[in-house]
Amino acid sequence: MLTFVRTGVVLAFCALGLAPHDPSFGVATGGTGAGQAAALEGTGSDGHLITASAMGRAQLNMTLGEARRVLPTASFARTSDGDGAALVEVVYGKDDSLILWADEDDPAAPIDWSRKIVTIETFSAAFHTREGVHPGSFVRDVVTLFGPVLEIVKSEIESREYITFARQPQALTFRLDYTGVFASGARRTTVFEPGAKIWSIAISSLP
Repeated sequence: MLTFVRTGVVLAFCALGLAPHDPSFGVATGGTGAGQAAALEGTGSDGHLITASAMGRAQLNMTLGEARRVLPTASFARTSDGDGAALVEVVYGKDDSLILWADEDDPAAPIDWSRKIVTIETFSAAFHTREGVHPGSFVRDVVTLFGPVLEIVKSEIESREYITFARQPQALTFRLDYTGVFASGARRTTVFEPGAKIWSIAISSLP
């Protein structure tokens, strides 16, 4: 079962100094007007392209209801994580899904379709950046595209690991598959195991 941890991604954006948007990706400014239309058009026919403001046709600042309308063949269901966050899982098919956080509070409550999407995360290899980076990509391959590893940070909550590359798009947060090599008691490193992989990719509208 996929697990998305809102707190971990929020901490990653703050602690790693990641900006939620990169102008080179053509970011929408919110709502469902021209900005969103342009962002969706930018994905073309690729329903699994990750940009600064969207994953496929699921876009930051869309309401959950709008996302459901642009993804009529996907299923939307309430889910949660170890922190008890109220999340929404969007399933396209086997091993093909997104996890959305729309700033909802109660994981036991029905989905509030009027809430705007704040964070999108995927653990599915089908979703990819323009460069071809996806969950499951080997870190050694990502280095050839985005430059050397600047830092791997282990979060204080559940020891999640986040990795930053020298030339990566700032809008993207990469989670590592627990393969960082840390000195005893350390929470920061640049060393990773030979088989290290990207576990998830996330984008967010958080400031």
